[in-house]
Amino acid sequence: MFRYILMGGFIFFIMTAAVAQPAKTATEFYRDGLNLKKEQKYKDALKAFKAAIQKKPEYADALYEAGACCNKLEQYKDGLAYLQKVKKIKSPTSKIYFETAYAFDNLGETDDAILNYKKTIELNPQYYSAYKSLGDIYYDLKDYEHASENFTEYLDGDEYPDNEYYYKAGWCLNELGKYEDALEYLEQYVPDTADDNAKKYVETGYANYALKKNDEAIAAYNKAIAYKADYGRAFRELGDVYYENTKEYDKAIQYYELAIQNDEENSKECLYKLGWCYNDKNEYGKAASILEKAILYKPDASSNREELAYAYYMEEKYDIALIQLQKAVLLDSKSTLGYYYMGLCYLARDRKDDALDAYEKLKPLNSDLSEQLLKKINGE
Repeated sequence: MFRYILMGGFIFFIMTAAVAQPAKTATEFYRDGLNLKKEQKYKDALKAFKAAIQKKPEYADALYEAGACCNKLEQYKDGLAYLQKVKKIKSPTSKIYFETAYAFDNLGETDDAILNYKKTIELNPQYYSAYKSLGDIYYDLKDYEHASENFTEYLDGDEYPDNEYYYKAGWCLNELGKYEDALEYLEQYVPDTADDNAKKYVETGYANYALKKNDEAIAAYNKAIAYKADYGRAFRELGDVYYENTKEYDKAIQYYELAIQNDEENSKECLYKLGWCYNDKNEYGKAASILEKAILYKPDASSNREELAYAYYMEEKYDIALIQLQKAVLLDSKSTLGYYYMGLCYLARDRKDDALDAYEKLKPLNSDLSEQLLKKINGE
């Protein structure tokens, strides 16, 4: 009997002690939440912040932290609800605007995200993560002017920027034709992988190609190929250096053919230039077979048909050349080469009246070329 009385007394003591312990305050729950958040235990931290809010519904700091934890847990709608409530209780700070923008951004509410990122920067011009995120939005929108402005603000201001953004800034600046600036940022990009090194050097090559710094462009493209042996873009653009800038057409042919061999789907634009190069080398049959493929790829490009007609003309295939030239001038009524070679083909077929008609159509478009055609028609 005594034993039961003793046990009952012990239980009573424990219950009394438990009741006697004071319940946690909102502030204590908030501090627990901060400690858990610091340890990246966002789920447990959110529970603590919710407990603080339950004790004190207008607890702005706890509401903000709950919203931030929801963002970390990808619970963006809940996060937004907490953050919007904070805005009603107190004047928003830059970090409140940033977390609000982040939630909107991940919910696909682009306009609201942009507005809140801009508010973040307005209150704190050194909030560099806002520039980074704003740049990403503009980048996805293909607004490279605003993307580059925000990326460069982020890179130039943040003490430890994400290295990938040097590449993104350089890429945007190349798109905008700001090639010297692009090179400045690409130089600072330190890639981790072979593929990323190839991307860096092909973008560097493009900037130098556009600036007509041909030796630097060639060196950069060769580095890209060293990192990625089947890199179609590097072959295509190296071909462009030789085709557009240095006029070394044999080398252009070499790299255009490598581009088609390694990346045919994305290298069809090379077909016209490759055909042009073979025409320049007087290899008209080869040029024609390539230009026929170019027409299959782009049947509405008058330039493909003009160049193919030239190959046929030089092989004295005047009738099929005329078919292509007639299509060329239908596609482009100002096709000077179309009318010029049409006149020559008609002349070769002893159709002087048709040749004169081609001359009349060419005359208002190109006086020099029309004079050349008239001299040939007159036998001069």
